[in-house]
Amino acid sequence: MRKAVGVFLIILLLGSIVAAAGSTAYATSVDAQNDPYEKFWEILNRESELVVRLNATGNTTLVNELIQNSRLGAENAANISALIWQALEELKTSGVKTFYTAEELREMAQNISQNGLPQETVEALKAQGWTDEQIQALEEYIVKNADEINEDFNMTAFLEDFSMAFIDVAFKYNEYGAWALKTGYWKNIEEAPSTAGLSLQVNPILKRSWIETYASYYNYSGDSMDIETFYSNVRGLNKLINALILDRIKPKEKEYEYTKFMPPHPIPRPPRNITLNGSISKYLHPPSKETEVTKVEKRAPNGGLVFTIERTKIVKVYSDFLIKDIGRSGDADVKSTPEVWCPETWITINRTVYYWPSALEAYELSSNIMALLEAKKRGNNNPEIDKIINQKMAELKQSLGVYMIYSTSEIKRVSCYDNIKPGQPRPMNGADIEETVPVGNTSNDFQEPLNLPEWLIKEALDMENTPGVLSINGIHVVVDRNDASEIKYHVEISMVAKYNSVSKIRVNVSDKTSGGTDTGTISYLGPDEEETWRSGKFSARVSGSSIRITGNVKITYRPVCSSPPTSFKDGQTLSRECQDRTITRSYSETIDLGFSLDWSKVDVIVTASRHNIVEGESVTYTVKVKNGNSLPVDGVKYRVTVSLPQFDPKNYSGTVTIPANGEKTILTKTVAYPDSGTYLARATISWNGHTKSASDKVIVTTGTLVISDVDVSPRNPDDGDRVRFDVSIRNPSSRSRSLNVKLFIDGVKESSRTVSIGGNDESTTTLTWTATAGNHNWRVEVWEGGKLEDSRSGSIEVNSDESDPSAPCSNGEYWTAWLEVSPTKMVGEGKVHVKIMASYCNALPDVGGGKINLLYLEGSVYLDGKEIHTFDTNTNGNYLLVDETKVIEEFDWPVSVGNHNIKLKIKNTNGLLDYIKTKTDSVSVRVLPSEYSLELTEISCSNLNFNFEASNYYTQGSYVSPIECTLKFRNAGDTQVYVKELSADISVSPPDLEKTIPDHIAVSVNENVNPGEAIPVQIQSKATTTDRQMLLRVDGTMATLYIGYMIEGIINGANKIVGKGVTEITIGINVDTRTAWADYGYDTATIFISFVKITKATKIAKIMKTAGKLTGVLTFLDKFVNGIPNIPKNIVLEIISNT
Repeated sequence: MRKAVGVFLIILLLGSIVAAAGSTAYATSVDAQNDPYEKFWEILNRESELVVRLNATGNTTLVNELIQNSRLGAENAANISALIWQALEELKTSGVKTFYTAEELREMAQNISQNGLPQETVEALKAQGWTDEQIQALEEYIVKNADEINEDFNMTAFLEDFSMAFIDVAFKYNEYGAWALKTGYWKNIEEAPSTAGLSLQVNPILKRSWIETYASYYNYSGDSMDIETFYSNVRGLNKLINALILDRIKPKEKEYEYTKFMPPHPIPRPPRNITLNGSISKYLHPPSKETEVTKVEKRAPNGGLVFTIERTKIVKVYSDFLIKDIGRSGDADVKSTPEVWCPETWITINRTVYYWPSALEAYELSSNIMALLEAKKRGNNNPEIDKIINQKMAELKQSLGVYMIYSTSEIKRVSCYDNIKPGQPRPMNGADIEETVPVGNTSNDFQEPLNLPEWLIKEALDMENTPGVLSINGIHVVVDRNDASEIKYHVEISMVAKYNSVSKIRVNVSDKTSGGTDTGTISYLGPDEEETWRSGKFSARVSGSSIRITGNVKITYRPVCSSPPTSFKDGQTLSRECQDRTITRSYSETIDLGFSLDWSKVDVIVTASRHNIVEGESVTYTVKVKNGNSLPVDGVKYRVTVSLPQFDPKNYSGTVTIPANGEKTILTKTVAYPDSGTYLARATISWNGHTKSASDKVIVTTGTLVISDVDVSPRNPDDGDRVRFDVSIRNPSSRSRSLNVKLFIDGVKESSRTVSIGGNDESTTTLTWTATAGNHNWRVEVWEGGKLEDSRSGSIEVNSDESDPSAPCSNGEYWTAWLEVSPTKMVGEGKVHVKIMASYCNALPDVGGGKINLLYLEGSVYLDGKEIHTFDTNTNGNYLLVDETKVIEEFDWPVSVGNHNIKLKIKNTNGLLDYIKTKTDSVSVRVLPSEYSLELTEISCSNLNFNFEASNYYTQGSYVSPIECTLKFRNAGDTQVYVKELSADISVSPPDLEKTIPDHIAVSVNENVNPGEAIPVQIQSKATTTDRQMLLRVDGTMATLYIGYMIEGIINGANKIVGKGVTEITIGINVDTRTAWADYGYDTATIFISFVKITKATKIAKIMKTAGKLTGVLTFLDKFVNGIPNIPKNIVLEIISNT
């Protein structure tokens, strides 16, 4: 049966289907590589045997066997992944039909049930080793399952997933290789040393190899030579990591000559009975040696280890004098001795102790990169692999980090004087002095210098300015509803941005149990910021008391990087560290369906003792779990993450039993915050597929007075006008303060006021100035106790008396335009009204000396640099006549809390070329926060996926995409809130999509939200358009949704606005280009024939069988990937044989 599965799953898939396309690549590949598919089963069988034996016996002689077999397995899986990808590329170019509707599949299955498999298919199967019984079983399988076909089948997507599945298999082999090392060598684990106050550096043993690896990664472009160089360097690094883990680093030795050596202490004078012939001022020395010995001292938890590097230098120094006589002074019979050289030997021993917390992780990551490059070498050109390599390299760099725990240096001096006896002059062998001296720079490189740019070496070794790395903290399956025959659930993915910020996060969940998929985006995560993304609901049929939920998660993101340093090479604009990365992770969870606990009565609460403090103050976090059920809840897992100043977040985890109708405190932690910022404590509990999270935050301010805004009015005053400077000042500390506010015009103080401001309060004071014509610079300063706290500056233009205030154009201007925005300052998020004003003052010249009487304008409006609106008066008919001033465009736009800049870029579209001018204007808008009971804590939206609303590929109608967003609100108050309705106004950028999005959506909620609890609100609508040209233009790009929301509710019996604000999220735009191009003017039949050419329809039967059997293989692989290492061998083989 194993042979049938192997042949059926892979040879049939890559042989028959590709052969139907006229491909011969498969056969030659298999012949050349000695049947990698058969080897797959051999290696897998051997792996299961070795895992069971090693786990049962702990015999370290099996470690190397398992490591070697795991390496072969990873290479084999990478090879198969490449062969599948090559088959996919053959299919794409062959014209073989790869997409089948469910209706087509049922028709083919029914045809086979009536007529049997076509003769050419039977012959092809027999040529591949199928027996008559197996072929008959295939026919029976198709007949039996014909009526259950209810989904389309996409061979292209199937092969892509199948190819990447073998990459996951390679990763699992490498995981078992690391497990072998841990099982064999981490038997006596000791406590890890403290790293408080220490910084990471690249492991000095691996330093050179890592730099070479990083350089080949940086220069890697995808061609075969680059891949081979990259692979070779990673393999060398992997071998070195393995040698250090096994404590097999060979001692290094270097011989060199000193050009100058002076001992750290003076040479002592010789004993009185020694007569010198010569001076004592100069030193001669022969070549000396330095040795380096590396030794593993102990093993630490989680695959860490402590090792030492001991460097020993031996220097023999000869004075340029000779020992002439040895005897006792005053003796009558002094014996003369031959003249000898008297050496001084200096031994320097430097010993440095390092802690490497991620040794096993580094081994596994480097092995994974090798597997990815192996797949690339053998022809897997899936661009997703490069993104995974980017992620693995970022993780590998961090895993190579070590902490230097301490370093000592010892110098021993060996003198020959005391051992020279009369008649037997010889150098001394023993030491007469031993002492410890301060550590000096005594290290020497044992290898030749690297011929690489300095900036590249610096980037490879920089562990402090690391671009952000996204990490998945956990994946949980959460049960939403459990009926008698069906379970509904969703997947929650907890992630955190480490080291720095990340952006453009796209999450893709493929749930194997239900067969469903879901995607979502997160626009940005700051350093150490955590986020939990929740999928849509999946459903699965159930029978029995439990169900196993499995699936895969893929997350693609981009680190947020600053501009490269000036030392980058010419043309270098962005480091490879800053390119897109992909994380892949599988999940598996068994859900107990028989327990009758009400999870809604279980809760977790995080409370910060204070929410707004000043630098230097402390906050106490308390985390409690509550259980409102009449039975206790056992085995509740919890994870608490507390943000700490200057360090990585501190994680606390464990399990707890929550008593019936009771509560339990699982953590009380007091933290002092010396640095300003926003800090978060988050707790997550999980049990039996259920998950709940809660968080609280504290805002730490500097305590420094801050000028939050200066509003100058009028903006363009005339000579003699009274100009107001309204200065808004925020006091972040808890004490009241007295301060002095000063206004300077062109460096001269014009006005000042003394004001008082309460603790944690904001106040506005007004300074005035009588304007004088001309351009002026102004500056506002805030002083307290003789100390400048904050300042703001700007410029202002004052019109002279001669200017005509009613004339909008300057002298000689033909036309002008400007923005009018209201309000420019408001409390609470909301919308501003934007007017674009224009004036046509003087007629533009035309060809032949004529004049242009109608002025047409076009342009865009930007919010904080992002285009939000476009206009064209030639399209809307809002042209201008000479001497006319009017509004040419107006619209509303939502703005969130903060300071914003709205900018206009506008140009005339008619007139001679020399008179086409672009003009700009901008207005500042300030939105102050407003306190509402409900605060938005999370938003997720699905991508826009445009297709025809009708079920056919082609129809005369609109292109439609569902709009699905979930907004999660938390009751931040101390009173229950009844939520009645959410109203949402949606805007979109780029402006191309403005007309596709509905302006307003109302959602009825009608639910109570208790203090500290959260409630999700789903917004569902659809985007509609008939503009296929626009869709083709935006396909594959990103869009930003701006959602202005207002929530109506009831608090203490009174109707109120309980939530209000503006949020935004970046999503993807996808268009079914097949239907778009077909609708664009091509004949439908031609499109289908050229896009997915129909050949022998009965071939789909083999694909159906393959798809059915693949479930079994992937089920086994799931167990192999997620199962415990001590799974009995007979069960492993049973899974294989039954697959």
